[in-house]
Amino acid sequence: MDNPPIATEATEVTTVEAQPVQELPNGELFLIAEDTKQMQVCMDATKGVMKKRLTELQEELDDLNNSLAVAKKNKWQTAGFKRAIKKAEQRVVYYQKLGDALDAGYHIVPNFPGVNVWAVRRETKVPKRKWQCTRYASGADSVHEGDKKLESGEGEYFDPESRVSTSENRNRESDKVMNHTHYLFDLEDPAFPMKLAKPQIMAAAGHAMAAKIFDEIGLIDGTEGRRSRRRGDPILVGRLIDPRSTTYNKRYCTFIIGWCLDTNDL
Repeated sequence: MDNPPIATEATEVTTVEAQPVQELPNGELFLIAEDTKQMQVCMDATKGVMKKRLTELQEELDDLNNSLAVAKKNKWQTAGFKRAIKKAEQRVVYYQKLGDALDAGYHIVPNFPGVNVWAVRRETKVPKRKWQCTRYASGADSVHEGDKKLESGEGEYFDPESRVSTSENRNRESDKVMNHTHYLFDLEDPAFPMKLAKPQIMAAAGHAMAAKIFDEIGLIDGTEGRRSRRRGDPILVGRLIDPRSTTYNKRYCTFIIGWCLDTNDL
């Protein structure tokens, strides 16, 4: 029996050019970039989204303030309106900082695991040795984080590894711990990572810190913790803390500040 003939015609391969900006059914955007040109298109589209969202949040905040005024005039309870206003104000500040970072030329990137934060932005009007933070949970993670409530241009950057003193507040009748009060003291200046000690990267970090936009500045180098000896090509990033972030659900927006690549490692 003769073998069937072998097809000699080449199979045509269909290629699909990726569109950097795709609009979703809910009106949001899906962004994807394959080169630097498309990345810039995505960043421009992101600026538009941030401005639109900020306008919507500001309108929501104005409505809440007007509703609070009506409630006060009629001598109604105002606690619910005040809570809603506080959340709306934090969201407005968050999107203002997002817009500031984009306008400054920083590019949003997906969040990276294992960011070693070495500088956090906090208020300076409170004396260093009298700073306190109260939380209804054990541990003191929040005192090592940046202050998400600060607007651009406010505060100063400190070393996140500050010492913490903790005291317990107990109910006199049940002896149950009601909350913990954590006192920060000996706040120190940030220690710039030596593996990034290149004049250009240090200048980029100094520029970012002078702008006081990011809540936290950290290093990505493939290591976990300060004592790790494993090295990688470092990336310097700035992070904004989403006000919806909680103790057990951290939410950030990450921007690239600068990076180093040694071709000897390739």
